[in-house]
Amino acid sequence: MRKKLTMTLAVTALAMGSVACSLEVEQIMAVDPANSLIGIVTTSPINSGNLQTLEGGAVMNIDIGISLLDLIFGDFEGDITVGEVLIATPGFNFLNLVPTGRLCIVPNATNPGGGTFEANIYSQEATFDVALNTEAVFGSPIISNLMGGALPFPFALVSTIPFTLSDMLGMLTGSTDLSITQEVNQPIDLNTTGSPPFGGLHIVGSVSGEIALASADAFPTSPILDECIAILAQ
Repeated sequence: MRKKLTMTLAVTALAMGSVACSLEVEQIMAVDPANSLIGIVTTSPINSGNLQTLEGGAVMNIDIGISLLDLIFGDFEGDITVGEVLIATPGFNFLNLVPTGRLCIVPNATNPGGGTFEANIYSQEATFDVALNTEAVFGSPIISNLMGGALPFPFALVSTIPFTLSDMLGMLTGSTDLSITQEVNQPIDLNTTGSPPFGGLHIVGSVSGEIALASADAFPTSPILDECIAILAQ
């Protein structure tokens, strides 16, 4: 309702001769668990591999500037700030031995990330270019101590998707039907803390796969996400 009122006021302002206005849109994107899978692989000190399903979502706040020229030429641009992010994975056995517990992927509190949004109604496409400065929190206190806290887990969301006038109006009124599939390819290069046998290790590997996101009316909920909320509250 708030978005529809904002859109009405913005259009009214433009109609009354204002040069430009700005609209802030809150876009919720939910992870599609059926089409989101990543592999966590280490090549040193040992070779190991684990497939992880994903569930959860992210909130992007898009500040879109709109002028009469934008309406005429169909060009729209906006700045994106990253709001809430909570993505959960089952977890795996670290170096095939020690359970990590649940992995909870959340934004870095001091620098959650951001980016840009561009759309052209005539070419019917939009580009999201967002850096998610996220990190993985381990459910196991043992693994968390070995890693020295949360593991940096950033990834870029860079995708060009079909985008019509209907999609633009839907975004501005809170009724979008957007979907983005993003490849993930993040190197792992870190040193564990503490004493041997697991402390003082140089771990090299990668996180790769795909994450599928779709617009949603509300942030996803599930028992796994509830478990992550409890872990983060500790």
